[in-house]
Amino acid sequence: MILRYVGKDQKGIDRARSFATHAHPRVRDEALHTLLSLEAPDAEQVIIDALDDPDDKVQWRATTALGELAPLSEASIAKLIEIIKAEFPDDKQAAAKHALKVSNIIRALGAMVSIKDIQVQRSEKGNFATHQKIFSALDKIHSIGDHRHPGENWHSQIRSFPG
Repeated sequence: MILRYVGKDQKGIDRARSFATHAHPRVRDEALHTLLSLEAPDAEQVIIDALDDPDDKVQWRATTALGELAPLSEASIAKLIEIIKAEFPDDKQAAAKHALKVSNIIRALGAMVSIKDIQVQRSEKGNFATHQKIFSALDKIHSIGDHRHPGENWHSQIRSFPG
């Protein structure tokens, strides 16, 4: 829908970005799709922001888009971990919505080719403290549950530890 009205230049990206905060959720959803299609430089931040969208379908579009953005920036990873670690609301309906968001994020991360390898490659450019933070965060995500390999830490499969 939006793709018909935007070009592939910066002006088109700016126009698509303006739709990312539109009042109608279908338009926001299309804006996310368009920004990904146009490979907008700030698409990652727009997608991460859309994880907090009040509409479930827009949130779903944002979580499925995470795999297309890999490797994710450290800021995006920190935001995802913050969402995953957040306390569940007391209200049952809000708690169910939060649980769905968390499960969708975890599913999207698991669908990436290999978040472990992506983060190890990214962390090789950093320092040892950064490695430890990344590995710790990924262990927390992994410990949420992999029914096929209970209790197995993914980093035990890494042959060499950078640093």
